[in-house]
This record gives sequence, C-alpha cells and structure tokens, in this order.
Amino acid sequence: EALRHIVGTQFRNCATVGGSLFGRFGFSDVLTLFLGLDTFVELYPTGIITIGEFAKMQPDDSILTKIFVKKDQGKTAYLSARNTSTDFPLAACCVSWRKGTLTVSMGARPAKAAAFSRENVCLEDLKKEDFLEEFARDAAASVNFGSNRRASAEYRHYVTKVLIKRCCGSIKKGDR
Repeated sequence: EALRHIVGTQFRNCATVGGSLFGRFGFSDVLTLFLGLDTFVELYPTGIITIGEFAKMQPDDSILTKIFVKKDQGKTAYLSARNTSTDFPLAACCVSWRKGTLTVSMGARPAKAAAFSRENVCLEDLKKEDFLEEFARDAAASVNFGSNRRASAEYRHYVTKVLIKRCCGSIKKGDR
C-alpha cells in the first residue's frame, strides 16, 4: 500500500528501497513506512542502528549495506494524502501496533519522517473515539509541519490527524 502510489510504474521499477531510504527525503513514502515498522539498518563503517537514529543523521559518506525488518510486526496500516494519485504525498502516516505499543510515523511534512509512540495500548483502546482523538492530537502535536506549494502547515496538521485515526481504524478492524 505504501509503495503503490509512487510516481508511476516506470519510475517505481527503477527505484530501490536502499536508495529511497538513504536519501532520507521529506516526501519519502518508504522512509515513513520503515520508520513505523521495527526496522534497523546496517551502515558501513557505523554498524547496525535503528531506522529512527538513521533518519535523524545528517548525510555523510556511510554506505547503507543492509535493511533489517523484524518478522513479527503486529498490525500495521499506511495511508497518504496526495493532490493527484501519482503526485508526491502532502501528508503520510504509518501506524503500527506491536506488543502493546502504538507507533505512528508521520512523513511528507515536508521534512523527514518522524515517529511518536504510546505504550500500554490494547486493541480495545482503538475502538474508543476519545482515545483515537487524543492519540492523533498528541502525535500530530509532536512534530512541526511545514508549508510549501503543495499544502500549508495547518492543512497538513489536520490531514495527518485524520490519517492517523483512519489507520487506527484499519488496525482495529484487521483490514491491514
């Protein structure tokens, strides 16, 4: 789902996961997705680090050699909002629930994706509208949204809260 909307078939067939991650682009669907999952990268000469640490790093001369995605990912949903179907996203989010921890990564802000987590969350909590509203509000408030020609910061903030609630709804129903 996260990769389906990337520009078009021809471009998608030429792009690589490693290249998309290593660029740490603000519009990256790939970085937003992997930040929401329990993912690690191996850099030469640095070694193995979490994708969250990697996303915060400044570009350097490191070489991305491997990407590790743990097999037990729990439940995950990804959604993005775009002006047209193959355009860059104006807001993107990945929500995952694993072992009582609810994590959301928010991308296309237009800055690098950033994550927000809450522990001790059960799947029953995702059925409560007040919990969803509070979680979406707190997650969106944890990052700064920027404006550009695609969307204003206020619009991105609003859309991100909607996407977070929709992803949580997909997880509680087991759609994704």
